[in-house]
Amino acid sequence: MRFSINFIRPTDGSLLLTFDPYQTSATGGSSFTQKVARVLQHCMACVFIAIAAAVVLTVAGPFGTLGMANFWTSVANWLGLIATSLVIALMSKRIISILLGTQSALVREFVVVVMTTCVFTPVLHLWLITLFSPAEDAVPSMGYLFLLVLLICLSLSVLMMTVSLSLQGRTTPEIPEVQPRLSKRLPDAFSGRILRLTAQGHSVMIQTTEGTFDVRMRLADAIDEMTDVHGFSTHRSHWVVADAVADAARDTSGKPHLRMVDGALVPVSRSYVAALEDEGVI
Repeated sequence: MRFSINFIRPTDGSLLLTFDPYQTSATGGSSFTQKVARVLQHCMACVFIAIAAAVVLTVAGPFGTLGMANFWTSVANWLGLIATSLVIALMSKRIISILLGTQSALVREFVVVVMTTCVFTPVLHLWLITLFSPAEDAVPSMGYLFLLVLLICLSLSVLMMTVSLSLQGRTTPEIPEVQPRLSKRLPDAFSGRILRLTAQGHSVMIQTTEGTFDVRMRLADAIDEMTDVHGFSTHRSHWVVADAVADAARDTSGKPHLRMVDGALVPVSRSYVAALEDEGVI
């Protein structure tokens, strides 16, 4: 958790220490309370959806489970199954993010779906037999359950990606009409966008939508000339424009990176992880 300690010197000359959890981070990230509120909103939404799904499954009674237990026991059983599926899906997502961090988001999502299906299908089969004890001929085969779980996972994945892209389209900052001061160091014909800055010796590599330009200056000075554009440092040698980040990724060793809109991977050092978490980037 990030917090700030402010030193206040009253008129009598004494020093007071104040803890301010509402103060925004130095990188311009959201306040602590805003982040907590977002997490709580997401948790409440997940809980509501899980309960609604459990009630629907209890009433529908698929796989011969109707009437096998009283209403609330059945709801609790289905809630346990739904929670188990979420844990498996999150663990699969984490593992695939580490192993296939350099692959595209679409490839990683598909592998997560397949992995989740393979792990959850036998769990579902055992769950039905153990907790509900339906008639023997009512329990579907493993092959049928695999196809059913795969179809559900694919549907949920497509839905979540669609919603995510929709929200991203709403919240992505508009391209500023006024170019940052740094663009004045580029050729007069330049009319594109600056995506990221990389320190290289005594120069700064300026990656843009129109190619890469090498400008002899310090990275700190280059960042100062990007004050009109929202961005953040990911490493002592790297600075990126916020709306040029596609998603977070990990390399084969598990180290975090940011994938840019041009497909490049920018490393994230440990000292900048907290600031990027505040920004909601990783």
